[in-house]
Amino acid sequence: MWPKSSPKSINFLQSKEDRDFDQAILKISSLPVDEQYEQKAIDLYGDFLEKYPNSRYQQRIVSSLGDIKNLVDQYYYEELKRAARMDFSQRLQVYKSYLKRFPGGRYQGDVDTLMNEMGQQHLNYLKTEDAKCEQTQRWETCVQRYDRFIAEFQGTPWLKPAARCWRSCRISAIWPNSENSRMKPAMISRKRPKRTGTIWTAIHKVPRSR
Repeated sequence: MWPKSSPKSINFLQSKEDRDFDQAILKISSLPVDEQYEQKAIDLYGDFLEKYPNSRYQQRIVSSLGDIKNLVDQYYYEELKRAARMDFSQRLQVYKSYLKRFPGGRYQGDVDTLMNEMGQQHLNYLKTEDAKCEQTQRWETCVQRYDRFIAEFQGTPWLKPAARCWRSCRISAIWPNSENSRMKPAMISRKRPKRTGTIWTAIHKVPRSR
């Protein structure tokens, strides 16, 4: 063989590096874009850089990692759109999972919009169910529904409206007789025990209607 510093040796090593890089690219391009795609692609690039730590392809690989994340982002967003056929809880978990996995992702605005629309629709549904609670005087059922909604939609525009509905149902559960209605807000303000936790913290921050 030629000395390592000879032009022929350098050309041979560069050609070998080129072939190995092309093989890595070919393998990555043939991977299915799914949950394992990102890790498999990173592993293939990692194997190449381990073999050629000073590779002239380093900058290109760094750029390609951004493309990989965009492909995965696109994959999960396409999966997320199929969530429209799921029930409320499943859809909500899919949306939250996307936002957690891709903070600041290309589709964050779209997912935020989907969550807000779903929140509005579900809150409207809960309000229609209040009539059944009033008819049966079983207000705790409505209170529990709003409890779950508030816990799920922290940090959204629907937190305060839901908190007001929660308060209204809670008051009706404690004082079901309409003749005491004018006393209810003041009494619950004075007599409600201090509590901690996400829901109670959220409720206490909501301004009372006057």
